[in-house]
Amino acid sequence: MLTRKQFKEVMCEILDLDKLECEIDSVMKKLSPDFMGFSFEKPRNTILKVLQYSMNDTSGWIHYWIYELNYGRSAKTGTVTLKSRNIPIKTIDDLYTILTKKKY
Repeated sequence: MLTRKQFKEVMCEILDLDKLECEIDSVMKKLSPDFMGFSFEKPRNTILKVLQYSMNDTSGWIHYWIYELNYGRSAKTGTVTLKSRNIPIKTIDDLYTILTKKKY
């Protein structure tokens, strides 16, 4: 299992990769309006797979946080609840807590 610091470091690298991907995509669309899109899909998927294995994420929290919650940006109070209790999932720290708490 990764430490909180290690996990945050890797997740920040994924966020940086996403930003770079968007910048490249934007430039390519300016050069060619018919350009369909640019993606670092294979390296990102490899990194995510390693993260899932190392964090024992059998429930898919990492993918959920990235793809469904747009890196936590779409998370609101009540997005994740347990016995009517709100479970924060907005930040990388929140995600790490969910991944490391046995009760979730």
